[in-house]
Amino acid sequence: MYCNEKLAEFALSKVEADYFSNVEEQLQKLDENCTNSSFIINVVDPLSIAAETTLFGGTVKFVNSDTVGSKIVYLKHIRDNRQHFLLSSLRFPSSETIDIDHNIYKSQLDYRMQMFEEYPFVNIFYPEEDRGIFYSPPPLTSIMCQPISEEMINNWFDYPYFFPENSRDTSFNGAVILLHSDFIEDNINKQPIYLKQYTETTHLFMGMKRHAFTYNNRFGKSFDLYQEDGLGWRLSASEDIEANVPLMVMCGVIRPFTAALSCLKTYGEQAAFSSFIEIPGTGRCLDRSEFYDFSKYIQHSCNPTCGVRLAESGNEFPDLVIYSLVPINDENSREISIDYFKGFKDYIDKYFSKTNVVKGERKFSLYNDGIDFVLCQCGGGECREVLYIDRSTERKIFSLEKQKKLSHIHPSFKFGGMELAESNKVWKIEFMKFIDN
Repeated sequence: MYCNEKLAEFALSKVEADYFSNVEEQLQKLDENCTNSSFIINVVDPLSIAAETTLFGGTVKFVNSDTVGSKIVYLKHIRDNRQHFLLSSLRFPSSETIDIDHNIYKSQLDYRMQMFEEYPFVNIFYPEEDRGIFYSPPPLTSIMCQPISEEMINNWFDYPYFFPENSRDTSFNGAVILLHSDFIEDNINKQPIYLKQYTETTHLFMGMKRHAFTYNNRFGKSFDLYQEDGLGWRLSASEDIEANVPLMVMCGVIRPFTAALSCLKTYGEQAAFSSFIEIPGTGRCLDRSEFYDFSKYIQHSCNPTCGVRLAESGNEFPDLVIYSLVPINDENSREISIDYFKGFKDYIDKYFSKTNVVKGERKFSLYNDGIDFVLCQCGGGECREVLYIDRSTERKIFSLEKQKKLSHIHPSFKFGGMELAESNKVWKIEFMKFIDN
């Protein structure tokens, strides 16, 4: 349950050198080949390992009794939400290729940062030596610079600077992650930062009302994004940060709670837990299935360095803002971490209070009973070990397929995304400080 690097080595041994050239074609065959053992061993298994090891910085493990079924539904999530770049991670490009592709990626990322006033500054670091695995950076067309509405998604062609066209060129391991050249060459006066319709205190970024933060500087810290074998990309601070400092806005599509539950029932816990975050008091959640920001690469910890607060945005849906709970420095390796699973803690405590299982044996008791669960691998002194237990009414039927279990989610389980915000209180942020609103 712990050997991420060994799993990655196994996946690498099963794929051809140019496997990523037909990934999309293979994903379209998931339904028709879901019982084909050769397809499962040589396609489903390696591709799902490449994707699964990137969840929450490799600090959690989704343990499912129907391993094949859980891999298939997660790969369908990757396919249906255009996250194919996750599957291009099982070969290491030449250092020359990395340098060329990174220079293009960085220049286009810098261009995006200039257009959106609160875009966090992120330094991207690649391995200096050849390894078995190389993780492509996220597509620039998927990276959001602020939360967006469903209306904007449904009318994406009206918002070209929020939804730029994909490049026709591939980079790194054949991943499509760059912006179309026409987008870069377009007139700078059409960029969102110039498309503000001012009122006395607010302006409109086309499609969604927001406060003007240009002269406020709500955020000012920079971050490093680096990769580890078997774990994927991980975000850390580039500098020492004091406690209680706002760091960044979490971005995605604002949707009703029903979207989170629908994802859980269709694609499973791996997809839903890594994609949806509740916005308390609104009946809405932040969907990060297809569009997200660099905060998605923050790892889980049962003893986190960061928390999440609500902050005013200028519209009815407040921003989810990550902030430092404690000083972030060399003592904690400048780690940026969040407790993604704290919303399930009470249920798990209640579940195990009815058994005689001691804390160190919880994972084995669930595994032996064939009950799906989420295992924590954060390694902290306050690690809870088991983060989530399957909420299907049929979970104790060992032979039941994953998809059938998902169709029997207990009616009392009202999932609207991961509960990260510490309360419903909405703060104001001025010059990198929280102020009572």
